[in-house]
Amino acid sequence: MRQLYCLALTIAAAATASASADQWNLTFTGMGPHQIVGVNFGAGRAYNAGPVNSFSNLYTGRMNWTGPGNRSYSTFCTQINEYVNWNQTIQFTPTSPANVPDGPGSPGPMGDVKAALLQDLYARHYNSVKASNNANLNSAFQLAVWEITHENLTADDAASAVSQLNVGLGALQANSANGAVFNLANSLLASLGGEDDGYRTFGGLLGLTNLQYQDQLVVVPVPAALGLAVAGLAGVIGVRRRLRRA
Repeated sequence: MRQLYCLALTIAAAATASASADQWNLTFTGMGPHQIVGVNFGAGRAYNAGPVNSFSNLYTGRMNWTGPGNRSYSTFCTQINEYVNWNQTIQFTPTSPANVPDGPGSPGPMGDVKAALLQDLYARHYNSVKASNNANLNSAFQLAVWEITHENLTADDAASAVSQLNVGLGALQANSANGAVFNLANSLLASLGGEDDGYRTFGGLLGLTNLQYQDQLVVVPVPAALGLAVAGLAGVIGVRRRLRRA
């Protein structure tokens, strides 16, 4: 099976130029902690559709970049059918997480319910994932992001939708042959909306979109050059001037 590259890309050759108020130039330099995992996406399958038997091998994990201000960034991607090449510089437009991945084409923008699930995933687990070099954990977190963004959920709210998330069923499925990653991804999904405090928010989460290349999720703060850009999006994405470090 051919290996498809879902980029947890690091922009090493910094995009020295230009981040305007509505653009980020990021250069992909390589994968962070990751695993190669078999994944199958069928846009027309219901969330509870049974297991499939064929998979494409994807690089699954954290994506590292260099970007504005010659700073390093880590991302997780939201599309499995678009790609980025090594050392390629991509111009992204920042947006609300609910607006990624872009359309046309499946799965399209995730919308408010999936964005609420994604916020909770990041609030509960992102900091520990970022601090870890564990390949299984980073791979499982990426699978959880794909399951949320790609699954054909039918529920009208996050509390009802969480029971429809499973990387072994539905539109987005992972190969259970890598049991450690498979089980950990489902464990991350099952933790959402925990009994302690319900669905959390994560104000530093930003979507990055490009019509030709793979959309990303990044956690701000951003360099000073992009301060105005983030401030301009504050009403949409809940980012405040004083952004805490991830």
